Amino acid sequence: IPLVNIVDVLTRCSDLLLKFGGHAQAAGITIANDKLDAFHDRILEIVEEMVEGADISPEIHIDTKVQPSEIDFDLLFGLEKMRPFGEGNPEPLLLMEELLVDEARIVGNGQKHYKLKLRAQDGTPKIFDAICWKGVEKYGALSVGTEVDVIFTLQKDEWNGNRKIQFNVLDMKVKNPSNS
Repeated sequence: IPLVNIVDVLTRCSDLLLKFGGHAQAAGITIANDKLDAFHDRILEIVEEMVEGADISPEIHIDTKVQPSEIDFDLLFGLEKMRPFGEGNPEPLLLMEELLVDEARIVGNGQKHYKLKLRAQDGTPKIFDAICWKGVEKYGALSVGTEVDVIFTLQKDEWNGNRKIQFNVLDMKVKNPSNS
């Protein structure tokens, strides 16, 4: 929650901590076991005070909307030049709208993730590979023909000498869930 500066919160709990450090959105602490309950209570009180009355609904800030024709290795390599990503330099988030699910395979331990093939409706012949972590529990059943808008990062997928571009789907709007 951007409204909560974690270092400020920890500073207000410093009498309970052996040591702490970090930045506004991530930190680490060392604490004695006998202080855990007091720390838990105080940190909840401080955070509730900081967010009182604020809308803390999750938000995703999209960097740009892209068209299917713009997705290529030049774009991927251009984005990779912006690394390293992290606090102060977040990885660019892309939005592509009006894609159709061509394939939705459930993968991974626990059957929680989707491996997708997405196709544009604008006549572009490209089919995009995508991975959607925990997509099964978040979006339910997806079937061929389901229309989606996706927010993603681009990543290179290399396997057995083959190099492809893959979408790492962070969020998705399922536009016709009655068909899925």
